[in-house]
Amino acid sequence: MPDGGSTGHILLTSQNKAIVASVVASSDSCIQLEPPSHDDAVEMFIVTSDAPRFSRDKATIGKIVKFLRYLPHAIAQTGANRRNNGWSLDMLWERLSNNPKRVLSGRPDDGRESITASHDLIFNTLSDDAQSLLRVMSFFSPSAIPTLEDCIERRVNSSLHSRAIHKATPSVPLKEHKPIDQIAALVLNWSRLEGALQCLRNVSMIHNSAQYVLHMHDFSQLMTQMSLEPSQCEEWTSACIALLCWTFPEHDATFEERQKVNVYLAQAEILLSKYDSKKDDKSDDSVAYATELEAIVGQCLIRRLRQKDALHYLKLSRDSYLHNQWQDPQLLLNVTRHIGYAYRYAGNLYEAEIAFREALQLCERSHEAESDEIIQAKNDLLTTIERCCRPQEAEGLCRNLLQLATAKGYHDDHPVTLAITHNLALCLLNQTKFEVAIQLSLEIINIETGEEQDGSSLLRTFNNLGVAYDYSGDYERAESFYRRALTGFKEMFGPQDTFTLRNQSNLSSVLLTLGRLDEADDLATEVLGQFLVCTGHDVFDTAVAQRDKAEVLRVKGRFLEAKELLVAALGTMREASESHPLIPGTITSLSLVEGNLGLTAEALVHAEEAFQARTTHFVDCINVGTFQANYCYATALAATGSTKEAAVLFMECIEQCQRVLPENHPLCLMVQNSLACLTWATSPLESLKLLQDVKSGLTEGDGDSSGTESGQPRIRGFGSDNYAVLIVSLNIARIQLHIGCTSQAEFVIDSMRAALIRVFGSDHPVALVYYVIRGLIQASKGDKEATEEAYELFTEAATGFESKLSPDHMVHSWTRCLMTRALRCLGRSNEAAALETWPNARDEKRTHNMFLEELMSPRMDNFDWVRYTLFPCGETFVHRQLRKTMCRTILREIPRL
Repeated sequence: MPDGGSTGHILLTSQNKAIVASVVASSDSCIQLEPPSHDDAVEMFIVTSDAPRFSRDKATIGKIVKFLRYLPHAIAQTGANRRNNGWSLDMLWERLSNNPKRVLSGRPDDGRESITASHDLIFNTLSDDAQSLLRVMSFFSPSAIPTLEDCIERRVNSSLHSRAIHKATPSVPLKEHKPIDQIAALVLNWSRLEGALQCLRNVSMIHNSAQYVLHMHDFSQLMTQMSLEPSQCEEWTSACIALLCWTFPEHDATFEERQKVNVYLAQAEILLSKYDSKKDDKSDDSVAYATELEAIVGQCLIRRLRQKDALHYLKLSRDSYLHNQWQDPQLLLNVTRHIGYAYRYAGNLYEAEIAFREALQLCERSHEAESDEIIQAKNDLLTTIERCCRPQEAEGLCRNLLQLATAKGYHDDHPVTLAITHNLALCLLNQTKFEVAIQLSLEIINIETGEEQDGSSLLRTFNNLGVAYDYSGDYERAESFYRRALTGFKEMFGPQDTFTLRNQSNLSSVLLTLGRLDEADDLATEVLGQFLVCTGHDVFDTAVAQRDKAEVLRVKGRFLEAKELLVAALGTMREASESHPLIPGTITSLSLVEGNLGLTAEALVHAEEAFQARTTHFVDCINVGTFQANYCYATALAATGSTKEAAVLFMECIEQCQRVLPENHPLCLMVQNSLACLTWATSPLESLKLLQDVKSGLTEGDGDSSGTESGQPRIRGFGSDNYAVLIVSLNIARIQLHIGCTSQAEFVIDSMRAALIRVFGSDHPVALVYYVIRGLIQASKGDKEATEEAYELFTEAATGFESKLSPDHMVHSWTRCLMTRALRCLGRSNEAAALETWPNARDEKRTHNMFLEELMSPRMDNFDWVRYTLFPCGETFVHRQLRKTMCRTILREIPRL
């Protein structure tokens, strides 16, 4: 305690009033602090953790804040930890309540253990380097900062950093050096580390003689000393470079490694801002230090997804280099290459390609034709060209790189050769050369497994092989390889890493195709949640995760939610780049959802935009995305009444699919399904035969075991409860009903009812169409009881459609017309008149098509139902031309029936 004549204060806090009373002079000096109320604590946790406000989640939040004794700091700390790591509330509660220190203490109600559990939960998520830094800065232990040799040795033990040795080409000779010496020479050459550490000694309280050792009190003062004299700026710059080198992550670092540079990066940015304000007063050495630091900071910011800031620093570094005409081509090459990375990660592939071509020219001037730098520069260019959907050009560059690797004496199992072969397999895959791509990937797996290559490379091969099987229609084998890759990615990089989440998204997509909607939905939700709450991911990864989640929602009939996600994803993509290859696919998905909602005009606009983008900008890339864009455009044309144009486009799409895909590929079959639905009003028997063939193709697959042993794709049939099979079966029943085969339609409908409700649910639009068809079957029986049941089914369908689809969707007119006809058949004319709506001029064409395609008599021998179906309003109210056309259609169909 301060003496009476001294100034100063001591704040003492305790939960024991007796202790406080024994050390203070007066009780007036005591202030009792109460924790927040339960509701306030819950609100504080929600705000700090971005937790959902659903009532079902507040019970778990209540348990968490009670466990933390309602202490604000513990709540804020735990909430921030939950937000940063993307944990679910249940996962957070499990980790808190199962903390070993708390469980073993035997005092579960003691607040000290609760706070310790909160601290340990955060501390254990940090990387080893971050834990060491926090111990130093918080004086957790008296140990010194690890020596440089310790840091280097730790990096050598990491396979990620040991691969960087082969890429390094510093000016310091590396001929007979050991790996540790190689990295030490590289670091010393790049960052002037020897001089940097001497600068640290000069500006701190370091007095020991051991080289490369900084004790915690020295480091603490150094990190908090911000008011440096101008004469020390050069020294501080060099020191910052050294600090950045200690924690700078490699290009393909894990998610945790990308979090290590925050403190150093902030210091460097502050320093560079001071430099910029007094740039004219700097010496040449000072400018050189700043130029190098700008390059390093720019590279770090690329990993932090601050591409605009990264480009700012990188361009400053490049301009300074060119202005001063320094003879250091390696620095200029490094900066130019990373400018390309920044543009590529930002989605600006055009500028990225320009930067990588410039980097290649710099390499060719200063390196031999077969050097590693040339191969690296060409590989960067290759990746960008491949992402620009120019797979043929990328394939040519791949084969050129393989020739360079062979000329250098690299064997098939060399890491450089394997990386190039990986890219070649992807180029072949994007040209729909599935069998060749699969064979190449299988060869890579055999090499990597036999030679014990780096695990991450093998996992990427598993993922790429899964993509190849997915595109070729072998979904079961695709799922198998996706799961193998996912298990490895989680063990190697963790659940929040970009590679893990991308692979998980691929697995969700194939599960959706297989009809396992709930599993696909859970995976897609988890992936999107991780991308939204975790930093360090590409903005396009988040947008693609939104698109994948929207596709699941679309299949599950939640069209409005799907549209919101797609609009957000498209906005994110276009904000980053207007010409990114992922945009047409997202527009296609948006068009399909708008078509499902009945927004035919908007759907047609977006479908045409995606179609034009594919046919104009991606001429050399005819792949699955091209087929989907063509299919979507044809569907939108059909919905607006342009049936002839739609039929032609469907035929072209089928021809394209069958040219590069097997005839029984699900994508080809579903296009044929749409074509049959388009033409059944004029050619019902041909459409029925086509649909039956489609169903057989979906359920039977290849029908043999060809390709099983060789690893080549084999299309396996779907089960009868697959959602695609159910939709085709529903269309078969509609045509059978259309041509009067009521008993056959009833058999098909009854056999699929249980599976339909199980897969889609009772309120899905597909299930609602089932109710309508079931109602038409009942109405065709002609008796009063069956007609009343039909009316109830029509009413249930109409109610469901109103909650799911837009008010302009033509299905509303369809169901209301059916309800009206049922009421008239039952003699309830007043109710029918109240329900009846008249088609206006805008709706006349689509209502006409609706009558022809959907409301044709279920049974031609039941004249009353035919009459009420075709002419519900009485002859005096029906448009003359419409009635004439419909009568001609009936006369044409009767002989065929």
